[in-house]
Amino acid sequence: MRERITLFVARSLVSLIICSVAVLATAHISSAIEEAVWVWPDPTTGTPITHIGGPETLVANASQSGVTELFVSVYSSTTSSTGRQMFADALLKDLILQAHADKMTVWAEYGDPSWITFACADNSFPLQRMADVLNYNQANPSAPFDGIVLDVEPSPSPTPTATPTPSAIRPTDEGPSGQQLQQLLAFYDCIIRKVPLPISAAISPFWTAPVVAPFNAFFQQVIQLKLAHVIVMGYRNTVGTTDCLSDGIACLDGPTISYWENCPTIAIGGCQQARSGNILAGLETSSTQAGNVTFFTQGQTAMNQAASAMEVAFPNGGLVGFAIDAYQNAYLGSVSPNWPSTNPDFPGSSLLKKHSKSKSKTPMK
Repeated sequence: MRERITLFVARSLVSLIICSVAVLATAHISSAIEEAVWVWPDPTTGTPITHIGGPETLVANASQSGVTELFVSVYSSTTSSTGRQMFADALLKDLILQAHADKMTVWAEYGDPSWITFACADNSFPLQRMADVLNYNQANPSAPFDGIVLDVEPSPSPTPTATPTPSAIRPTDEGPSGQQLQQLLAFYDCIIRKVPLPISAAISPFWTAPVVAPFNAFFQQVIQLKLAHVIVMGYRNTVGTTDCLSDGIACLDGPTISYWENCPTIAIGGCQQARSGNILAGLETSSTQAGNVTFFTQGQTAMNQAASAMEVAFPNGGLVGFAIDAYQNAYLGSVSPNWPSTNPDFPGSSLLKKHSKSKSKTPMK
């Protein structure tokens, strides 16, 4: 496995990385606000990737809603004809080509609670899955994945109700242990070092147990890694206040966003050499989550208003967008009138901005 990944890097990754960077740059240029959407298999209907017309509908709905990134779960327990535990190459290539044509990047989503226990070895299950993505890209250079997004949530990982306090203190006795969080940091570092693609990671604001030296908060140590995006899953259906006098997204996500903004000024233990990527705030739309967590009963308009309020609350560059959980549950695929199949009113998602790529730029191949 080590030889295969090394050979891949030597022969073809330079061009793929250049392509990925160009696509990511296009997304940042073409929309003022990043809008990522998680695409999971639905328990009842399965994944839209394998449905007849599913990728076309997904891309069309996303395009009309200003979406810039698709975080797509691509793992399949059935080995494909190419020997990878992914959906068939033809299905993935079809989706990616359509998404790229509409100026969206496509990220392969992976993660399982047990992944933090694997050693950083090329023959481990997580590294095998990363190799699947690299080998897919090598076999399909015209439609490569633009990056990998990790959603590894150590067990137990509850989302308790925050107790509003002026000092923004949250429960420290719930969620993963400090040892688990340290393992997660090591896992992130492993993937970043071994996989020559942009890597993003989703974290919870409730992962607050102390980790080993330098004993910074977990989110601070994550931000110091070389990640493309840090997605903060501070799921609430209200924005609240940044001082945590009232519960909400601003309270939960605020410390991470503020640290990203202020980290370069820290003289010791700061991020001057290796600051991570920009922060995406998570927005939940699922019908299965608690009422104070999801926008499901309030609808799309309320979610859009909350996103706008977050922009106002964090105007200094740390917050660059949102990651919405998840396509067809209910976002952009629900039968509920509160959740239309498109969302052209999402902040910063006007089609004029989204498709304003200069004709003078080299087209993506």
